[in-house]
Amino acid sequence: MVHSDSNERSFFLEHSITQLILLLMKHAPGSHQSELSIPSTSAPLSYAVTAIKESFQEDWTLDELASLTGLSKYQFAHAFKESFGVSPYSFLQLYRIIKSQEKLVHTNDSILSIALSSGFKNLSSYNHLFKKLYGKTPSQVRIHHH
Repeated sequence: MVHSDSNERSFFLEHSITQLILLLMKHAPGSHQSELSIPSTSAPLSYAVTAIKESFQEDWTLDELASLTGLSKYQFAHAFKESFGVSPYSFLQLYRIIKSQEKLVHTNDSILSIALSSGFKNLSSYNHLFKKLYGKTPSQVRIHHH
């Protein structure tokens, strides 16, 4: 879910932090997990989740994800939040963070390169969300695991 205004994006993410943290409890940095445990869900929602997992680097919009399900964007957003406890955008951001961990811990790629290849627009947004979720910066996690 892409919002035109970054403040609006922060608003949606801020309200999902508790749910994101609960999901992350199984996915602490360095846990070497590269997937989220996703509860089984309805077929339409599973199409969107599969698309996110296969193309998490893409700049998905709510309209694009909803079109995969055959639901209106409002129906989709509501059903997604009901099923997963977070908005589609927050889920996408969380998935990007999870997928970035393997490269962070197991490669010497620059943190900027990891952030961009994981779908983040810039290093600042990656570092900010990573630190908010884990309490450590990507650099601190990398140092700890090397």
